[in-house]
Amino acid sequence: MKNSKPNRQSGMAITEVMVAIALFAISAIALIKYVHNLMAGFSLAWQKTQQFRMMHTFFESGEAMLGIDSISADITNNMPKNIDLSYRYVNITDNCKQILVTFKMPYNQLTAASRWYCSSGKDYATNLSF
Repeated sequence: MKNSKPNRQSGMAITEVMVAIALFAISAIALIKYVHNLMAGFSLAWQKTQQFRMMHTFFESGEAMLGIDSISADITNNMPKNIDLSYRYVNITDNCKQILVTFKMPYNQLTAASRWYCSSGKDYATNLSF
């Protein structure tokens, strides 16, 4: 005799498959967005590191202290084309001047810094407060 129980479904219904596909798609999109944001954050951190490295190179050069433009030519020749460097010298006192440097990176990321250079006839500056 045959079993009197009704036949059970073997497999999944179309609605279950559609729900599974939707959950998979949502998870994949979330993962892609996460990776994109992670890479964007790394790119921004890398650009900031480059900016500070270029500023450090500019400030630590002897030409920056003397106000000669050759170091800025060296820096701008080695920079990528999408980075703008601007700097200016401000005479604070007879013996001290301030150098203001600004780098503009892609996506309008600005980084600015300044440094004072003082010459008092000695290897160090006296009577300075910041």
